[in-house]
Amino acid sequence: MPTPRRLLTREPFTSEVPRWLPLLYLLGRCLKPNSLNNTAWSSNLGKRLQKSPKLFVTDYGLMAHLQGLSQAGMEAALGLPGDLVEAFVHAELAKHQGWSGMRTQLMHYRTSTGVEVDFVLENRQGELIGIEVKAAATISGKDFNGLRHLRETTPQQFRRGIVFYTGEQIVCFDEQLVAVPLALF
Repeated sequence: MPTPRRLLTREPFTSEVPRWLPLLYLLGRCLKPNSLNNTAWSSNLGKRLQKSPKLFVTDYGLMAHLQGLSQAGMEAALGLPGDLVEAFVHAELAKHQGWSGMRTQLMHYRTSTGVEVDFVLENRQGELIGIEVKAAATISGKDFNGLRHLRETTPQQFRRGIVFYTGEQIVCFDEQLVAVPLALF
């Protein structure tokens, strides 16, 4: 039987994962699907229910251990692994939902062709904010491809696209797309 480490570090998750998820849920180390609206975004409400949710390990220490990362190894590397940074941003967005005056749903966007946006916030009026997370100190136009696709797909609903990155400058790519340092988040 595969170990939790092997299962959680493979992309994408396989059919073996459901064996370990109840244990991770019980230990509070993984969010249950729909517990924080981390379902897939679709303009068709019926499709939202059919698409796969995105799972997040909420214990960053466990997540790093399962990936074989050590403190010394991460300090020697150029940056943190992207999935750790994405899990951190997810946790922060979920916290903000708790105290924000504007009620939103936190979802993700993924097409059958592989276009993806890490997080989509939708308010009650159907307005969307797309958020990408990059564990890189520099940003280029291609880092906005998923956000551009979401904007082209939903021009009436799309309000802003944000790329959080580990750099130090706020960079506007156009009137709706901006890169923001994680340190400001």
